[in-house]
Amino acid sequence: MTQDPQSPLTKVDIPSPQPAVNYPVSTTAEQVVKPGFSLLNLILWLLALTAIIGALVAGRFLPSYWPPAAQPMVLTGVIVGLVVVAIGLIAMTRGGAAIWRLAKEAPIEIRRITWPTKRDTLQSTWIVLVLTAILSVILAAMDYSFSKLIEFIISR
Repeated sequence: MTQDPQSPLTKVDIPSPQPAVNYPVSTTAEQVVKPGFSLLNLILWLLALTAIIGALVAGRFLPSYWPPAAQPMVLTGVIVGLVVVAIGLIAMTRGGAAIWRLAKEAPIEIRRITWPTKRDTLQSTWIVLVLTAILSVILAAMDYSFSKLIEFIISR
């Protein structure tokens, strides 16, 4: 403890908290995604979009052009292959690199979360259940009222 000569209060020296894990200094997702135009980036996105569209329309059009695709396993393999190719192409773009970095950093962020206690969770669950029941009764009453009103208007 230290005493400030100008203050009647005593100051307590509190050490600054040390991080639980020493994180390596690396580039952030914002640094990975640099602004500006890149022809390679555009080509990769267009190829990925083409693969996704191909996967979406493969089941409708591919069997008429390629007879083996009429078999479900072959068609499924083609669709899964196109989706995998699209994901690979997206991963090679700048945005894909940022998403990959975010996915790698997610477990670190999950460890930092302060999770609610069991009591807090149960209390919140009960609040949601009670409010849902109240609102469902209100909506049912409104539905019944409106249906009777419309029935009265139509019967005249």
